[in-house]
Amino acid sequence: MVIQHIKYRGKFFLVATTGYGKANAAMAITYLMEEYPGLETVINIDLALSTNDKFDTTDAVMSTKFIYRDADLTVFKDIKYGQAIHEPETFVFNTDFVNQVKNFKLGVSDGIVGTADMLIYNSKQFKEMVDKFGQSIDVIDTEAGAFAQVAKKSTMNFIALKIIYNNALSP
Repeated sequence: MVIQHIKYRGKFFLVATTGYGKANAAMAITYLMEEYPGLETVINIDLALSTNDKFDTTDAVMSTKFIYRDADLTVFKDIKYGQAIHEPETFVFNTDFVNQVKNFKLGVSDGIVGTADMLIYNSKQFKEMVDKFGQSIDVIDTEAGAFAQVAKKSTMNFIALKIIYNNALSP
């Protein structure tokens, strides 16, 4: 992980490049919380794949709701596809900070992120995901769900800003 310290308008910011996947994301946010105990907010900025016609290439999507799209623990009673044991079905953030960001009217749309370490690179995989989740996932990434899970266990604010690089419906 690469961490940069930035001072802007009298406030200090950390920019951390965390690497690919859920494990790297979980390790990074845990390290940052331990190393910087005053850390209040994490904003995950990354590229993502759109899963529907709401978003197209270069659109910006602000996400405050996260689900794992590769967790299948449905063999256990009352566990839904995408849910981890002893965890909520989704990780949702609706804090004053989120509302303040929304009030900036930056031209971003709300969307639900589905996180998994595996990429979707063919129509069969996409169809399988839609069959399991319906149209409830708007964008696909490989880190935000893990950031959200760890942040939810603390009092930290978390949002993800995803820039759409492609639409899964495109050939």
